[in-house]
Amino acid sequence: MIYRNRIFDDTKPAPDAALVRSIEKSLGVSLPPDYVKFISICNGGYAAYEFDIEFDDGTSEPLGFGALYSFVSPGSWETLPFELDEDRKLDGFPPQGVLPIARDGGGSKLYLDLRDGYRVVAFVSGLPAWTGLRGQDSLVTVAKSFDDYLDGLYLTNDMIVDSITHFDPRYNKPELMAELFDTGSPDWRTVHAEIWDRHVVNRSDG
Repeated sequence: MIYRNRIFDDTKPAPDAALVRSIEKSLGVSLPPDYVKFISICNGGYAAYEFDIEFDDGTSEPLGFGALYSFVSPGSWETLPFELDEDRKLDGFPPQGVLPIARDGGGSKLYLDLRDGYRVVAFVSGLPAWTGLRGQDSLVTVAKSFDDYLDGLYLTNDMIVDSITHFDPRYNKPELMAELFDTGSPDWRTVHAEIWDRHVVNRSDG
């Protein structure tokens, strides 16, 4: 599924309106129109993109909240009703107005914060000291709306290079790879032309 020029895989049908209303009642606030439109077309799913998270100390890091929660009832892991209930069991989690919408492959999550306005925030889990990376948990604002968040998604050069160099014609289709790269890195055809020809075009032709 393509939405705002981004590809989402494994999406589900539009959610039942009654379920959406029940979530809104639980939140004590209506869901923003841009997010409602998204879930009506892409109800959950997976996105391969990343977003540059800017921390309070001035550093930044690309993070991928690739697993988007779906509106499905009864809920299970990575469905919105289940994840909201789980977060509300945590000490200090707001009783209303905050909705978990996605996660990365570890302990970091993406939320809609609908208290006193509207913003997209990320809880970024700290990493072990041996990694040499961020050690503290952080809560940061990443976008002023869900549409703005989607528009900021991109594919890193490392991801593109890794995908190209590990291309296997038995499992990958060049046209699908190219379609994904086009949505997340408009200049990839120029920047990575040589390795694309060497690892993909030549192997596909052979």
